[in-house]
Amino acid sequence: MLNEKWALISVSDKTGIIDLAKSLIDFGFKILASDGTHAHLLANGIESLRVAEFTGAEEIFDGRVKTLHPLIHGAILFDRNNPEHLNEVKRLAIKPIEVVVVNLYDEASFDIGGPALIRAAAKNHKYVAVLTSPSQYSTFTDAQANGNIESIRKEFAKAAIELTARYDLAILRDISVPLRYGENPHQTGALAGSSGIAAATLIQGVEPSYNNYLDMDCATLIASDHPLNTSVIVKHGMPCGVGRDEDQMKSFLKALESDETSAFGGVIATNFEIDTELAAKIASNFFEVLIAPSFTHPALLELSKRRKMRVLILRGRERKNQSVREINGGFLFQSLDEIESSQDWKLVSGEHVESSMKADLEFAWRCVARTRSNSVVIAKDLATIGIGMGEVSRVDAARNAVTRAGSRAKDSVAASDGFFPFADGLEILAHAGVRAIIAPEGSIRDEEVIKAAKTQGITLYFAPRRHFSHN
Repeated sequence: MLNEKWALISVSDKTGIIDLAKSLIDFGFKILASDGTHAHLLANGIESLRVAEFTGAEEIFDGRVKTLHPLIHGAILFDRNNPEHLNEVKRLAIKPIEVVVVNLYDEASFDIGGPALIRAAAKNHKYVAVLTSPSQYSTFTDAQANGNIESIRKEFAKAAIELTARYDLAILRDISVPLRYGENPHQTGALAGSSGIAAATLIQGVEPSYNNYLDMDCATLIASDHPLNTSVIVKHGMPCGVGRDEDQMKSFLKALESDETSAFGGVIATNFEIDTELAAKIASNFFEVLIAPSFTHPALLELSKRRKMRVLILRGRERKNQSVREINGGFLFQSLDEIESSQDWKLVSGEHVESSMKADLEFAWRCVARTRSNSVVIAKDLATIGIGMGEVSRVDAARNAVTRAGSRAKDSVAASDGFFPFADGLEILAHAGVRAIIAPEGSIRDEEVIKAAKTQGITLYFAPRRHFSHN
Protein backbone atom coordinates (compact mmCIF):
# COMPACT_ATOMS: atom_id res chain seq x y z
CA MET A 1 0.00 0.00 0.00
CA LEU A 2 2.84 2.35 0.90
CA ASN A 3 4.45 1.68 -2.48
CA GLU A 4 1.54 3.36 -4.20
CA LYS A 5 1.64 7.08 -5.06
CA TRP A 6 -1.63 8.97 -5.27
CA ALA A 7 -2.49 12.42 -6.50
CA LEU A 8 -5.78 13.97 -5.42
CA ILE A 9 -7.36 16.36 -7.93
CA SER A 10 -10.43 18.45 -7.12
CA VAL A 11 -10.64 21.58 -9.22
CA SER A 12 -13.29 24.04 -10.30
CA ASP A 13 -10.93 25.66 -12.84
CA LYS A 14 -10.07 22.87 -15.30
CA THR A 15 -7.38 24.90 -17.12
CA GLY A 16 -4.34 22.71 -17.80
CA ILE A 17 -5.63 19.83 -15.70
CA ILE A 18 -5.62 17.25 -18.52
CA ASP A 19 -1.94 17.79 -19.28
CA LEU A 20 -1.11 17.74 -15.58
CA ALA A 21 -3.01 14.50 -15.05
CA LYS A 22 -1.19 12.87 -17.95
CA SER A 23 2.15 13.95 -16.51
CA LEU A 24 1.20 12.62 -13.07
CA ILE A 25 0.39 9.23 -14.62
CA ASP A 26 3.73 9.27 -16.46
CA PHE A 27 5.43 9.92 -13.11
CA GLY A 28 3.75 6.82 -11.66
CA PHE A 29 0.92 8.44 -9.75
CA LYS A 30 -2.58 7.06 -9.50
CA ILE A 31 -5.29 9.69 -9.81
CA LEU A 32 -7.97 10.25 -7.20
CA ALA A 33 -10.64 12.79 -8.15
CA SER A 34 -13.82 14.41 -6.92
CA ASP A 35 -16.92 13.65 -8.98
CA GLY A 36 -16.82 16.72 -11.23
CA THR A 37 -13.11 16.41 -11.90
CA HIS A 38 -13.43 12.62 -12.39
CA ALA A 39 -16.07 13.16 -15.07
CA HIS A 40 -13.90 15.75 -16.82
CA LEU A 41 -10.87 13.45 -16.80
CA LEU A 42 -12.90 10.49 -18.02
CA ALA A 43 -14.33 12.56 -20.87
CA ASN A 44 -10.74 13.20 -21.95
CA GLY A 45 -9.70 9.55 -21.77
CA ILE A 46 -7.99 9.65 -18.38
CA GLU A 47 -8.81 7.03 -15.76
CA SER A 48 -9.20 8.10 -12.15
CA LEU A 49 -10.66 6.77 -8.92
CA ARG A 50 -13.65 8.65 -7.52
CA VAL A 51 -13.23 9.96 -3.98
CA ALA A 52 -16.37 8.02 -3.01
CA GLU A 53 -14.74 4.75 -4.12
CA PHE A 54 -11.57 5.69 -2.24
CA THR A 55 -13.39 6.38 1.03
CA GLY A 56 -16.42 4.13 0.69
CA ALA A 57 -18.64 7.16 1.42
CA GLU A 58 -20.70 8.88 -1.24
CA GLU A 59 -20.80 12.65 -1.59
CA ILE A 60 -23.69 14.17 0.37
CA PHE A 61 -25.53 17.49 0.56
CA ASP A 62 -25.07 18.34 -3.12
CA GLY A 63 -21.32 17.73 -2.90
CA ARG A 64 -20.80 19.90 0.18
CA VAL A 65 -19.26 16.89 1.93
CA LYS A 66 -17.04 14.73 -0.24
CA THR A 67 -13.36 14.99 0.73
CA LEU A 68 -13.93 15.60 4.46
CA HIS A 69 -13.04 12.06 5.44
CA PRO A 70 -10.33 10.50 7.68
CA LEU A 71 -9.05 8.29 4.84
CA ILE A 72 -8.45 11.42 2.74
CA HIS A 73 -6.96 13.64 5.39
CA GLY A 74 -5.09 10.77 6.98
CA ALA A 75 -3.52 9.95 3.62
CA ILE A 76 -2.28 13.53 3.38
CA LEU A 77 -1.29 14.25 6.97
CA PHE A 78 0.54 11.19 8.28
CA ASP A 79 4.25 11.51 9.08
CA ARG A 80 6.15 9.29 6.66
CA ASN A 81 9.02 8.89 9.16
CA ASN A 82 6.92 8.04 12.21
CA PRO A 83 6.71 4.25 12.80
CA GLU A 84 3.45 4.58 14.74
CA HIS A 85 1.90 6.54 11.89
CA LEU A 86 3.10 3.96 9.38
CA ASN A 87 1.56 1.15 11.41
CA GLU A 88 -1.72 3.08 11.50
CA VAL A 89 -1.57 3.56 7.74
CA LYS A 90 -1.23 -0.20 7.27
CA ARG A 91 -3.97 -0.99 9.77
CA LEU A 92 -6.45 1.36 8.10
CA ALA A 93 -5.30 0.49 4.56
CA ILE A 94 -4.69 4.18 3.85
CA LYS A 95 -3.38 5.03 0.38
CA PRO A 96 -0.71 7.78 0.69
CA ILE A 97 -1.53 11.00 -1.13
CA GLU A 98 1.62 12.85 -2.17
CA VAL A 99 0.14 15.49 -4.46
CA VAL A 100 -2.96 17.59 -3.81
CA VAL A 101 -4.33 19.68 -6.68
CA VAL A 102 -7.16 21.95 -5.55
CA ASN A 103 -8.50 25.34 -6.51
CA LEU A 104 -11.37 27.04 -4.82
CA TYR A 105 -14.83 28.21 -5.74
CA ASP A 106 -15.42 31.92 -5.35
CA GLU A 107 -16.00 32.96 -1.75
CA ALA A 108 -19.73 33.34 -2.32
CA SER A 109 -19.88 29.54 -2.51
CA PHE A 110 -18.08 29.26 0.85
CA ASP A 111 -15.99 26.19 0.02
CA ILE A 112 -15.19 24.05 3.09
CA GLY A 113 -13.57 20.87 1.80
CA GLY A 114 -11.20 22.65 -0.57
CA PRO A 115 -9.55 24.90 2.04
CA ALA A 116 -9.36 21.93 4.43
CA LEU A 117 -7.46 19.88 1.83
CA ILE A 118 -5.15 22.77 1.03
CA ARG A 119 -4.34 23.41 4.69
CA ALA A 120 -3.70 19.72 5.34
CA ALA A 121 -1.31 19.43 2.41
CA ALA A 122 0.44 22.71 3.28
CA LYS A 123 0.88 21.59 6.89
CA ASN A 124 2.58 18.38 5.69
CA HIS A 125 4.53 20.02 2.85
CA LYS A 126 7.64 18.08 3.85
CA TYR A 127 6.04 15.10 2.10
CA VAL A 128 3.11 16.49 0.11
CA ALA A 129 3.02 18.93 -2.79
CA VAL A 130 -0.01 21.22 -2.92
CA LEU A 131 -0.94 22.91 -6.21
CA THR A 132 -3.56 25.63 -6.03
CA SER A 133 -3.18 27.37 -9.41
CA PRO A 134 -2.72 26.25 -13.03
CA SER A 135 0.28 28.59 -13.16
CA GLN A 136 2.13 26.13 -10.89
CA TYR A 137 1.63 23.03 -13.02
CA SER A 138 4.64 23.41 -15.30
CA THR A 139 6.90 24.24 -12.34
CA PHE A 140 5.71 21.08 -10.62
CA THR A 141 6.19 18.82 -13.63
CA ASP A 142 9.68 20.22 -14.28
CA ALA A 143 10.67 19.70 -10.65
CA GLN A 144 9.21 16.19 -10.63
CA ALA A 145 11.06 15.31 -13.83
CA ASN A 146 14.33 16.68 -12.46
CA GLY A 147 13.97 14.90 -9.12
CA ASN A 148 13.98 18.07 -7.01
CA ILE A 149 10.33 18.23 -6.02
CA GLU A 150 11.33 18.82 -2.38
CA SER A 151 12.70 22.23 -3.32
CA ILE A 152 9.31 23.60 -4.36
CA ARG A 153 7.00 22.04 -1.79
CA LYS A 154 7.61 24.78 0.76
CA GLU A 155 7.04 27.57 -1.79
CA PHE A 156 3.83 25.91 -2.95
CA ALA A 157 2.74 25.54 0.69
CA LYS A 158 3.28 29.26 1.33
CA ALA A 159 1.21 30.13 -1.73
CA ALA A 160 -1.48 27.72 -0.54
CA ILE A 161 -1.74 29.21 2.95
CA GLU A 162 -1.81 32.72 1.49
CA LEU A 163 -4.64 31.63 -0.78
CA THR A 164 -6.73 30.22 2.07
CA ALA A 165 -5.99 33.31 4.20
CA ARG A 166 -7.24 35.61 1.46
CA TYR A 167 -10.22 33.32 0.87
CA ASP A 168 -11.15 33.46 4.55
CA LEU A 169 -10.66 37.23 4.63
CA ALA A 170 -12.93 37.59 1.62
CA ILE A 171 -15.62 35.59 3.41
CA LEU A 172 -15.04 37.59 6.60
CA ARG A 173 -15.42 40.80 4.60
CA ASP A 174 -18.74 39.59 3.24
CA ILE A 175 -20.12 38.91 6.73
CA SER A 176 -18.58 42.01 8.34
CA VAL A 177 -20.31 45.21 9.39
CA PRO A 178 -20.35 47.76 6.56
CA LEU A 179 -18.90 51.18 7.31
CA ARG A 180 -20.08 54.32 5.58
CA TYR A 181 -16.88 54.30 3.53
CA GLY A 182 -13.16 53.60 3.79
CA GLU A 183 -10.35 56.13 4.13
CA ASN A 184 -12.05 58.23 1.45
CA PRO A 185 -15.72 58.51 0.43
CA HIS A 186 -15.17 56.69 -2.87
CA GLN A 187 -13.78 53.62 -1.06
CA THR A 188 -15.88 50.94 0.58
CA GLY A 189 -15.15 49.95 4.18
CA ALA A 190 -16.17 47.27 6.65
CA LEU A 191 -15.37 46.14 10.18
CA ALA A 192 -14.88 42.56 11.33
CA GLY A 193 -13.81 41.51 14.78
CA SER A 194 -15.10 40.36 18.15
CA SER A 195 -12.62 41.82 20.64
CA GLY A 196 -10.47 44.86 21.40
CA ILE A 197 -11.19 48.06 19.50
CA ALA A 198 -13.47 46.19 17.10
CA ALA A 199 -15.73 45.30 20.03
CA ALA A 200 -15.61 48.60 21.92
CA THR A 201 -19.07 49.57 23.19
CA LEU A 202 -20.61 52.56 21.45
CA ILE A 203 -22.45 54.69 24.02
CA GLN A 204 -23.24 57.72 21.93
CA GLY A 205 -23.10 58.96 18.34
CA VAL A 206 -23.09 57.21 14.98
CA GLU A 207 -20.91 54.19 14.28
CA PRO A 208 -17.21 55.11 14.06
CA SER A 209 -15.73 55.48 10.60
CA TYR A 210 -12.83 53.55 9.07
CA ASN A 211 -10.45 56.38 9.98
CA ASN A 212 -11.92 56.63 13.48
CA TYR A 213 -11.05 52.99 14.10
CA LEU A 214 -7.48 53.53 12.93
CA ASP A 215 -7.10 56.55 15.21
CA MET A 216 -8.71 54.77 18.16
CA ASP A 217 -6.33 51.86 17.70
CA CYS A 218 -3.34 54.21 17.79
CA ALA A 219 -4.65 56.29 20.70
CA THR A 220 -5.58 53.36 22.94
CA LEU A 221 -2.23 51.69 22.28
CA ILE A 222 -0.39 54.79 23.46
CA ALA A 223 -2.65 55.13 26.49
CA SER A 224 -2.04 51.50 27.41
CA ASP A 225 1.74 52.04 27.25
CA HIS A 226 1.61 54.61 30.04
CA PRO A 227 0.72 54.51 33.73
CA LEU A 228 -2.73 55.50 34.94
CA ASN A 229 -4.02 59.02 34.37
CA THR A 230 -2.72 59.42 30.82
CA SER A 231 -4.63 61.22 28.07
CA VAL A 232 -3.90 60.89 24.36
CA ILE A 233 -5.14 62.85 21.36
CA VAL A 234 -4.61 61.39 17.88
CA LYS A 235 -5.30 62.83 14.45
CA HIS A 236 -4.78 60.98 11.16
CA GLY A 237 -2.99 58.10 12.88
CA MET A 238 -0.46 60.32 14.67
CA PRO A 239 -0.46 61.68 18.22
CA CYS A 240 -1.07 65.43 18.60
CA GLY A 241 -0.51 65.30 22.33
CA VAL A 242 0.02 63.01 25.29
CA GLY A 243 -0.24 64.09 28.92
CA ARG A 244 -0.04 62.44 32.32
CA ASP A 245 -1.00 63.88 35.69
CA GLU A 246 -2.58 62.72 38.93
CA ASP A 247 -5.14 65.44 38.31
CA GLN A 248 -7.07 63.95 35.42
CA MET A 249 -8.24 67.32 34.12
CA LYS A 250 -4.62 68.41 33.94
CA SER A 251 -3.77 65.16 32.19
CA PHE A 252 -6.17 66.05 29.39
CA LEU A 253 -5.16 69.72 29.27
CA LYS A 254 -1.51 68.74 28.91
CA ALA A 255 -2.37 66.59 25.93
CA LEU A 256 -4.53 69.32 24.42
CA GLU A 257 -2.00 72.10 24.91
CA SER A 258 0.70 70.09 23.16
CA ASP A 259 -0.82 71.09 19.80
CA GLU A 260 -4.31 72.48 20.24
CA THR A 261 -4.69 73.39 16.58
CA SER A 262 -3.98 69.87 15.32
CA ALA A 263 -6.10 68.32 18.07
CA PHE A 264 -9.26 69.91 16.64
CA GLY A 265 -11.51 67.11 15.39
CA GLY A 266 -9.20 64.43 16.78
CA VAL A 267 -9.70 61.23 18.76
CA ILE A 268 -9.23 61.21 22.54
CA ALA A 269 -8.30 58.10 24.51
CA THR A 270 -7.72 57.90 28.25
CA ASN A 271 -6.76 55.05 30.55
CA PHE A 272 -8.97 56.35 33.37
CA GLU A 273 -12.65 56.98 34.04
CA ILE A 274 -14.12 60.21 32.67
CA ASP A 275 -15.84 62.36 35.31
CA THR A 276 -18.33 65.21 34.93
CA GLU A 277 -15.80 68.06 34.98
CA LEU A 278 -13.60 66.52 32.31
CA ALA A 279 -16.60 65.52 30.21
CA ALA A 280 -17.81 69.14 30.23
CA LYS A 281 -14.38 70.37 29.14
CA ILE A 282 -14.20 67.85 26.31
CA ALA A 283 -17.76 68.63 25.21
CA SER A 284 -16.87 72.32 25.00
CA ASN A 285 -14.44 71.52 22.17
CA PHE A 286 -14.85 69.65 18.90
CA PHE A 287 -13.58 66.07 18.90
CA GLU A 288 -14.68 63.19 16.70
CA VAL A 289 -14.30 60.41 19.28
CA LEU A 290 -13.79 59.89 23.00
CA ILE A 291 -12.87 56.39 24.17
CA ALA A 292 -12.20 55.46 27.81
CA PRO A 293 -12.47 52.49 30.19
CA SER A 294 -15.58 53.96 31.85
CA PHE A 295 -17.69 57.08 32.40
CA THR A 296 -19.66 58.34 35.35
CA HIS A 297 -23.38 58.73 34.65
CA PRO A 298 -23.25 62.54 35.03
CA ALA A 299 -20.31 62.57 32.61
CA LEU A 300 -22.41 60.82 29.98
CA LEU A 301 -25.14 63.42 30.48
CA GLU A 302 -22.57 66.16 29.84
CA LEU A 303 -21.27 64.43 26.75
CA SER A 304 -24.77 64.03 25.38
CA LYS A 305 -24.69 67.77 24.70
CA ARG A 306 -22.32 66.85 21.88
CA ARG A 307 -24.66 64.34 20.28
CA LYS A 308 -22.52 63.84 17.18
CA MET A 309 -19.37 62.99 19.14
CA ARG A 310 -18.80 59.25 19.26
CA VAL A 311 -18.35 58.00 22.81
CA LEU A 312 -17.07 54.46 23.38
CA ILE A 313 -16.06 52.25 26.28
CA LEU A 314 -13.00 50.01 26.00
CA ARG A 315 -12.35 48.12 29.22
CA GLY A 316 -8.68 47.29 28.85
CA ARG A 317 -6.74 46.85 25.64
CA GLU A 318 -5.56 43.45 24.46
CA ARG A 319 -1.81 43.22 23.87
CA LYS A 320 -1.28 41.45 20.58
CA ASN A 321 1.62 39.03 20.18
CA GLN A 322 2.23 40.13 16.61
CA SER A 323 1.00 42.44 13.91
CA VAL A 324 0.11 41.57 10.34
CA ARG A 325 0.17 43.91 7.36
CA GLU A 326 -0.82 43.13 3.81
CA ILE A 327 1.44 44.19 0.98
CA ASN A 328 0.97 43.65 -2.73
CA GLY A 329 1.29 39.91 -3.19
CA GLY A 330 1.90 38.92 0.40
CA PHE A 331 1.88 39.62 4.12
CA LEU A 332 4.38 41.01 6.63
CA PHE A 333 4.46 39.64 10.17
CA GLN A 334 6.24 41.08 13.16
CA SER A 335 6.20 40.77 16.92
CA LEU A 336 4.93 43.65 19.04
CA ASP A 337 7.45 46.44 19.62
CA GLU A 338 8.00 46.22 23.36
CA ILE A 339 9.44 49.37 24.95
CA GLU A 340 12.44 48.63 27.14
CA SER A 341 13.15 50.01 30.61
CA SER A 342 15.35 53.06 31.13
CA GLN A 343 17.63 50.76 33.12
CA ASP A 344 18.91 49.60 29.73
CA TRP A 345 20.00 53.12 28.73
CA LYS A 346 23.63 54.18 28.66
CA LEU A 347 24.80 57.66 29.64
CA VAL A 348 27.24 58.93 26.97
CA SER A 349 27.29 62.68 27.63
CA GLY A 350 26.78 64.93 30.64
CA GLU A 351 25.56 64.00 34.10
CA HIS A 352 22.64 61.81 35.08
CA VAL A 353 19.52 63.97 35.25
CA GLU A 354 17.38 64.42 38.33
CA SER A 355 14.42 62.10 38.88
CA SER A 356 11.76 64.44 37.46
CA MET A 357 13.68 64.93 34.22
CA LYS A 358 14.37 61.20 34.02
CA ALA A 359 10.62 60.63 34.30
CA ASP A 360 10.12 63.06 31.41
CA LEU A 361 12.68 61.16 29.32
CA GLU A 362 10.92 57.87 30.03
CA PHE A 363 7.60 59.48 29.14
CA ALA A 364 8.98 60.90 25.87
CA TRP A 365 10.53 57.53 25.00
CA ARG A 366 7.17 55.78 25.33
CA CYS A 367 5.53 58.44 23.19
CA VAL A 368 8.11 58.47 20.40
CA ALA A 369 7.92 54.68 20.07
CA ARG A 370 4.30 54.96 18.87
CA THR A 371 4.81 58.05 16.68
CA ARG A 372 5.23 57.63 12.96
CA SER A 373 8.88 57.57 11.96
CA ASN A 374 11.03 59.55 11.54
CA SER A 375 9.94 61.12 14.81
CA VAL A 376 11.23 63.33 17.59
CA VAL A 377 9.19 64.10 20.71
CA ILE A 378 9.93 67.02 23.03
CA ALA A 379 8.39 66.68 26.51
CA LYS A 380 8.22 68.55 29.77
CA ASP A 381 6.37 67.87 33.02
CA LEU A 382 4.99 64.57 31.67
CA ALA A 383 3.47 66.19 28.61
CA THR A 384 4.42 66.34 24.97
CA ILE A 385 5.06 69.93 23.90
CA GLY A 386 6.45 69.38 20.43
CA ILE A 387 6.13 66.37 18.10
CA GLY A 388 7.91 66.06 14.76
CA MET A 389 6.65 62.96 12.98
CA GLY A 390 6.36 61.17 9.69
CA GLU A 391 9.42 62.90 8.27
CA VAL A 392 11.87 61.43 5.78
CA SER A 393 14.82 63.03 7.58
CA ARG A 394 15.55 63.16 11.30
CA VAL A 395 16.74 66.74 11.16
CA ASP A 396 13.32 67.79 9.79
CA ALA A 397 11.62 65.82 12.58
CA ALA A 398 13.75 67.70 15.13
CA ARG A 399 13.08 71.05 13.43
CA ASN A 400 9.30 70.47 13.38
CA ALA A 401 9.25 69.36 17.01
CA VAL A 402 11.09 72.52 18.00
CA THR A 403 8.74 74.69 15.93
CA ARG A 404 5.71 73.20 17.67
CA ALA A 405 7.30 73.49 21.11
CA GLY A 406 8.39 77.11 20.64
CA SER A 407 9.53 78.80 23.86
CA ARG A 408 8.26 75.84 25.90
CA ALA A 409 11.33 73.87 24.78
CA LYS A 410 13.51 75.62 27.38
CA ASP A 411 14.69 73.07 29.98
CA SER A 412 12.76 70.26 28.27
CA VAL A 413 13.78 66.74 27.17
CA ALA A 414 13.58 64.99 23.81
CA ALA A 415 13.38 61.47 22.44
CA SER A 416 14.26 60.26 18.96
CA ASP A 417 12.87 56.96 17.64
CA GLY A 418 16.07 56.28 15.66
CA PHE A 419 19.69 57.29 15.97
CA PHE A 420 20.95 60.69 14.89
CA PRO A 421 22.84 60.10 11.62
CA PHE A 422 24.52 63.48 12.01
CA ALA A 423 24.96 65.94 14.86
CA ASP A 424 22.67 68.56 13.27
CA GLY A 425 19.39 67.18 14.64
CA LEU A 426 20.76 67.09 18.17
CA GLU A 427 22.16 70.60 17.79
CA ILE A 428 18.74 71.94 16.72
CA LEU A 429 17.21 70.49 19.89
CA ALA A 430 20.02 71.84 22.08
CA HIS A 431 19.76 75.35 20.64
CA ALA A 432 16.01 75.32 21.39
CA GLY A 433 16.70 74.69 25.07
CA VAL A 434 16.42 70.90 25.35
CA ARG A 435 18.56 69.74 28.26
CA ALA A 436 18.48 65.95 27.91
CA ILE A 437 17.96 63.51 25.03
CA ILE A 438 17.32 59.79 24.68
CA ALA A 439 18.07 58.17 21.31
CA PRO A 440 19.18 54.76 20.07
CA GLU A 441 22.84 54.11 19.39
CA GLY A 442 24.06 52.62 16.13
CA SER A 443 25.12 55.46 13.83
CA ILE A 444 28.58 55.37 12.29
CA ARG A 445 28.75 58.95 13.55
CA ASP A 446 27.75 58.21 17.15
CA GLU A 447 31.02 59.68 18.39
CA GLU A 448 30.34 62.87 16.43
CA VAL A 449 26.89 63.10 18.00
CA ILE A 450 28.29 62.47 21.48
CA LYS A 451 30.91 65.15 20.95
CA ALA A 452 28.20 67.62 19.89
CA ALA A 453 26.17 66.80 23.01
CA LYS A 454 29.19 67.45 25.21
CA THR A 455 29.91 70.69 23.38
CA GLN A 456 26.29 71.82 23.86
CA GLY A 457 26.42 70.80 27.53
CA ILE A 458 23.41 68.48 27.42
CA THR A 459 22.84 65.00 28.79
CA LEU A 460 22.61 62.27 26.18
CA TYR A 461 21.49 58.71 26.82
CA PHE A 462 21.75 55.91 24.27
CA ALA A 463 19.13 53.15 24.16
CA PRO A 464 20.05 49.68 22.89
CA ARG A 465 17.39 49.58 20.18
CA ARG A 466 15.32 51.82 17.96
CA HIS A 467 11.52 52.09 17.80
CA PHE A 468 10.50 52.81 14.21
CA SER A 469 6.78 52.90 13.47
CA HIS A 470 5.75 52.89 9.82
CA ASN A 471 2.05 52.22 10.38
